[in-house]
Amino acid sequence: MIFTPQFIVPVFAGFITIGIGIFISTVNIKNVTYRRFFYTMIALGAFSVIAGFFNAFAIHDIIWYDFLLWSSLFIPPSIFVLFATFPSEKEILTKDVRRLAWVPAIILVFITILFPRQFGAQVAEVAGLPIQIPGPWYPVILAYYIVYFSSGFWFLLRTFRKSMDHFRAQIGAGIIGVIIATIGMFITNVVAPWFGFSQLLDGINWVGWVP
Repeated sequence: MIFTPQFIVPVFAGFITIGIGIFISTVNIKNVTYRRFFYTMIALGAFSVIAGFFNAFAIHDIIWYDFLLWSSLFIPPSIFVLFATFPSEKEILTKDVRRLAWVPAIILVFITILFPRQFGAQVAEVAGLPIQIPGPWYPVILAYYIVYFSSGFWFLLRTFRKSMDHFRAQIGAGIIGVIIATIGMFITNVVAPWFGFSQLLDGINWVGWVP
């Protein structure tokens, strides 16, 4: 049965996330940070929607694992560019830096298309839910996430240190919120499968941890 909570909740959360991104971007389309936020919400929303279909169909068709992996690869660069820009209203990153940020994602997509089972060996069923079993090359994805998120948080903390006092509360609150949401998604969707803890987290992993 497709219309289960494991399908409905991530799909609904994904569309809500995309809707929030669209709404924020329309507040001030000229604001670069707002546009970066929109792109990030699109990446996160798409991942969450695909997570719902993964929960519904991956047990019988492993291609949904690949779709989930491919969609996740676009989250780190979108978040990195957002963090590196926030809270500036104007462009502060050069065009070369922005393009370079997306190159690893594109390369990894092509590699995972050519060698899909090296990254996702198979999908197992635990308590009626599909669980990802990583392949031998999965640490590459893990390192990819760590590098991007660490770099993004470094930019946020640097901005926090340099910001004027009346901006510190706003930036600090943003940092805390993003850290909580990102760490949750990272642990349940990236770290846990590699260390074999998906079975322990199957009760929350299907939600997708979309911020």
